[in-house]
Amino acid sequence: MKEETIRLSREQLFELVWEKPLSRLADELGVSDVGLAKMCKRLEVPRPTQGHWMRVRAGRGESRPALPEHSGEQEVSLPKARRSRAEPMAKRKPPAIVVPKQLSNAHPLVVRLEKELKGTKPDGLGLLVSPRRGGLVVEVSEENRMRALRIMNALLKALNERSIVAVPGKGHGSKAALRVGEEELAFSLKERLQRRDHLLTSEEQEREARTGWSSAPRYDFTPTGALRLQLGGLDRLGVRQSWSDGRRARLESKLGDVVLGVEDARAALEERRRHWAEQHRRWEEERQQRFEEEQRREEERRRVERLEALAQRWERSERLRRFLGAVEVAAQKQESGALAEWLEWGRITANLVDPIPAVLAEMGDGTEPS
Repeated sequence: MKEETIRLSREQLFELVWEKPLSRLADELGVSDVGLAKMCKRLEVPRPTQGHWMRVRAGRGESRPALPEHSGEQEVSLPKARRSRAEPMAKRKPPAIVVPKQLSNAHPLVVRLEKELKGTKPDGLGLLVSPRRGGLVVEVSEENRMRALRIMNALLKALNERSIVAVPGKGHGSKAALRVGEEELAFSLKERLQRRDHLLTSEEQEREARTGWSSAPRYDFTPTGALRLQLGGLDRLGVRQSWSDGRRARLESKLGDVVLGVEDARAALEERRRHWAEQHRRWEEERQQRFEEEQRREEERRRVERLEALAQRWERSERLRRFLGAVEVAAQKQESGALAEWLEWGRITANLVDPIPAVLAEMGDGTEPS
């Protein structure tokens, strides 16, 4: 049976690569980002430069170029089965996640959380706050304790099926996190609080009347029963970070959206990591270029110094030769063995000072004179 395929023209591929990050588009098409980049190169389809989508989120993305003329192939074929592996981001259907009414077969971190909350007393706000010793971050009232456990359990299992694993933190004060690619994503489940103006008790009123001042709090906070799931560390990445109980739907019915949100966060963090890696690579290249340029300037300075030193030696040898010649001319009518011997010694000395023979010899061997 012939495999069913879809075909994308150069124009369609050009539009797609400028609509969303390459890694996200590759996942939708069911190919690797490297493979998609090769397709663009083969069809001469311009792609955004590294870090473009980070700049778009900051409101300063680069302008889209025109699609150039191309005399080669005008379209690319992809197996439809591969493309159906992931729907376009805007049309993805959230996975159906059922939160059981009873907690069973709990995730190890949820088992740990259940034990921690059982031994915890409500704080001044009426919340059970999980200890920060590497476990899950949960802050809920006693009434929502079991509900929070069941929500966390269903969510962690659903994420685990998509290769997104919750890992415990290490050390005092640490928190559990979601491992997304090469990074860890903070997350928490907390109950919303209602703030009301504090009404002075009769005792507080008497104290204020007696002392002239009051130490009573300005506001009172009470748990509302509404839960909010929050992802952390995603500021300015353009992805959703929180899901809450609403008037029409509870958080349990939104866990599928949470899973898609975590996947979006994974793609955004990967894009940021690539951007930072590319930025670091460029900085390193620039640093290396500055170093090499400085090395070249230093080497040129040393070459000039050597050249000037050789020229000074040559001028000295020429001065010695001119002097010896002048002595020889002045002594033409004198016959002296001592003078002849001295002149010969002088010529040998001038030849030894002269760098030209050594320069010619070294250059003949392919070596620059030192």
